Amino acid sequence: MKVSGFTVVRNGLSFDYPFLESLRSFLPLVDQLVINVGSSEDGTISAVKKFTEEEGQGKVEIFESLWPLDDPVKKREGIILSEQTNPALDRCTGDWCVYLQADEVLHESDIPTIKKEMEESWTDQRIEALVLNYTHFYGSFDIVQESRSAYRREVRVIKLSADPRSIGDAQSFRTRDGRKLRARLSDARVFHYGWVRPPETMREKTVFMDKLYHGNEVEGGKALNEPFTGDNYRYKRILGLKRFNKTHPRVMAERIKKKNWSWDINRSPLVWRAKDIKKIVLDAFEKVFGIRLFEYRSYKLVKHMTSGQNISNISNDKMPRATLLLTTYNAPYHLQLVLAALERQTTEDFEVIICDDGSSAVTAAVIRNFSAKAKITVQHIWQEHLGFRKCKILNEGLRR
Repeated sequence: MKVSGFTVVRNGLSFDYPFLESLRSFLPLVDQLVINVGSSEDGTISAVKKFTEEEGQGKVEIFESLWPLDDPVKKREGIILSEQTNPALDRCTGDWCVYLQADEVLHESDIPTIKKEMEESWTDQRIEALVLNYTHFYGSFDIVQESRSAYRREVRVIKLSADPRSIGDAQSFRTRDGRKLRARLSDARVFHYGWVRPPETMREKTVFMDKLYHGNEVEGGKALNEPFTGDNYRYKRILGLKRFNKTHPRVMAERIKKKNWSWDINRSPLVWRAKDIKKIVLDAFEKVFGIRLFEYRSYKLVKHMTSGQNISNISNDKMPRATLLLTTYNAPYHLQLVLAALERQTTEDFEVIICDDGSSAVTAAVIRNFSAKAKITVQHIWQEHLGFRKCKILNEGLRR
């Protein structure tokens, strides 16, 4: 089982993203790490290259991209972010793909948990992703936000065989045809540091992000150096803030030590509006009953099957009485439908030979996933696609 990681970063240094810490947190978990470095005005690409050479362990693949910041159509609702995430995802070759944004970090104590959950869920055909729990820091490294204003979970680990696509502002994923991923709730955490920066850097970052979300409204309205969303970037004493008394990921130690600004929550006035009354009521309900009412989910939660329920392969020494030949070329969704139908067959007295005329890694992952849980013998033959030559690979299948 191979694991790929993928991420996107642009102007990581000037906007003070903990992107190097995020990359370091990937390494114990993944076999491949794909990084899309957007064209930057600072030294981000040099920092990523240095990380690759000195710490990358031969796992890192870098490519650079040019963001269409002059295209008004793209500068709406953060759509550029998912459009830059998908090229990184497309370069992943693992059976599982782990995604982190440049301000998200994994805790080293959660790595064994994620590995265990991936292994357990690998042969469970119902599970296409893992949903991780979020710890959102705000204003300082010792303050977290726990309220309806901060999403508590999100998809961050995906089976490549599900043919996933990053959507919207790259917060989550769906299948290529728009279906919600079937996901298992993980016990692991993502530490989100997006709201922990020096105040002036927070303002500059907000100015840029407002352009990605509001486009022409920003450029036709307020001054370009003033956030379109007002003083949202200023740290305030908002609802749901509390002290954080647990440990940070080890890779964050140096950054926390170098923190050069202060914000005292106790000296900040409480900021709230009339509509916050609804949040207070719903937050209280969640604390009592453990249920977040009216929560938006971009995924569909399913329960994990116990190991005794998982489907295992039959012994290869049982000779099948029939052979089914399948030919395919870059049609993972349709192939998945065919293989799912085969899994529902009551007989196990046949084998499947899949003749693959040069399909991509997504198709290969679909086949690996099927092979891992099928009760029948499965062979996968692959050849480089050089035009209409399925007859050649089909004949190879017949010879077998």
